[in-house]
Amino acid sequence: MDACNKPYSWDAEDQTPHYAPGWKPTNQNSSSTSGNSAWHYKTTTELKTRPILGHLALYRGGGYKADLGSTEAGAYSMLDDLKSNNWVDKYTRAVFIEFTVYNGHSNLYCVMNLLLEFTAAGGVVPFIQLLSTRIDRYVGNFLLFVLICEASFVVFTLVFTYREFKRLLKTDLKEYMTAFWTWVEIALLGLSWTSIVLYFIRFGLDKLTKKAFRENPQEFVDFHHLALVDQLFGYVYAFVVFIISVKFLRLFRFNRRMSLLGSTLKCAAKEMLHFGIIFSLVFVGFSHLCYLVFSHELYKFHTFVTTVETLISVMLGKFSYVSLERTNRVLGPMMFFFYSIGVVFILVNMFLSIIIENFKRVKRNNDLQSNEYEIVDFMTEQFMSWLGFKSRSIFKNRVFAEGDFERPVYKKRKRTDEAAQLKDRVDRLVTLIQKVHCDDNKGDFLRNDGEVTYLIPDIKLESYA
Repeated sequence: MDACNKPYSWDAEDQTPHYAPGWKPTNQNSSSTSGNSAWHYKTTTELKTRPILGHLALYRGGGYKADLGSTEAGAYSMLDDLKSNNWVDKYTRAVFIEFTVYNGHSNLYCVMNLLLEFTAAGGVVPFIQLLSTRIDRYVGNFLLFVLICEASFVVFTLVFTYREFKRLLKTDLKEYMTAFWTWVEIALLGLSWTSIVLYFIRFGLDKLTKKAFRENPQEFVDFHHLALVDQLFGYVYAFVVFIISVKFLRLFRFNRRMSLLGSTLKCAAKEMLHFGIIFSLVFVGFSHLCYLVFSHELYKFHTFVTTVETLISVMLGKFSYVSLERTNRVLGPMMFFFYSIGVVFILVNMFLSIIIENFKRVKRNNDLQSNEYEIVDFMTEQFMSWLGFKSRSIFKNRVFAEGDFERPVYKKRKRTDEAAQLKDRVDRLVTLIQKVHCDDNKGDFLRNDGEVTYLIPDIKLESYA
């Protein structure tokens, strides 16, 4: 039992402050370890790191750090020293290799983390993480343009926050909280302020990280925090853009053609809910299978999130089947075949069928409707009114209320039977002709120099003498 090795855990982690080379116990004040920090334990705060999640465990973030230096000769010398003193032994459970490269031509930083996890049985599980980001934003010819756009975003966020707060004070709380677009607006404002906060956090980390690098360029400086915050900032900003696009679609609902998308989704909501449950079960099942089977061999499956992204790419036809087959010659082709049949051919076509069927249904109703007003006319009228000019459009005598924009406003066309309409017109024409012959003075007509024009509702009958 004494020869058995335990797996990693926070409680079992060795946190001895000092070791002599070869992991030999030594006195804390011994001078034999003062020149090499690879045998000194450092906490997460001292290393300026964070807890790291690997394949096998969640690691505290502290440990024994060996700095390889900034030159190739120094790195090889340090590696030889660590190897000769058995720095990686049977009690080692994780080795973290971190470095950052910068491409000045494309202004691109790449933060690379390689994690080698050692199992209790002696196996090694690799885990790779690459974070590519553009940390320096204000460079090049678009410096001023980017700065103006960011300042405009902050100004618009302030204006819409004040507008929404003012609307909250004027509207009943129950009515305000039950409206769907209220929650959309709240989500947009929340994400906007979150992106602003992340921007300043990112700005501060950028200054501190570069300052530490300039003060001691020979020592390793961790850019991982900065890359993570920049990546999170990009995710939040992407959601902001998405919600703004949804609001633009809602704005274009004035036009009956543009409102087709919203009407189709609303009509297919119940069917899409049932389809979403089935699709989620099948897709998540395939995601777990691919993650468990291929995560140790292919980088595209190294995390569950990247596995989901890869399977979505397979649905779009952007995937290398050869790499999957080389990884596992049995499970690879089987997974790809069943995923293509079950998800790509069956579920995706089922989704398209639901959308197309409801689109046809909405399109039939939409063709019988006409616009009461157009969005361009409405925006022009509002702008002219804001400038103080006199109204000259169809909105001159119309006052719009908040409820007018809750749904598309259409002018209904009466559905009539063409055969019945033709029969009715013929009957009215015959009746009018008989009336004219019976009483020439009382007929509903006009005489103008030999031209007789009979005035019939919806029919104009002309004869010439």
